[in-house]
Amino acid sequence: MGSDSGYNGWTNWATWNTFNWVSSDEYLDREFRARGDRAREDADTIEDGASDLAQDIEREVSGYGDGYADGAVASGDVDWVELATAYMEG
Repeated sequence: MGSDSGYNGWTNWATWNTFNWVSSDEYLDREFRARGDRAREDADTIEDGASDLAQDIEREVSGYGDGYADGAVASGDVDWVELATAYMEG
């Protein structure tokens, strides 16, 4: 996950914060873990699966409005592919 120059092993604070917010929501965490498992099984490569899953996660999380993830998603700095990859590897 991310480089050492990022935030707690993630690319940046927004990605780390969004993952923490999503993973602490029982429904979202369970849903994205299941989708990550399916994406890992169905994709030819982890990159292809993560790209598709990233779009799904972004669409769903963005629907929560401005109060989600302490504004991290609203900043536009979330690395959705990194977040999706974490769910595929998890």
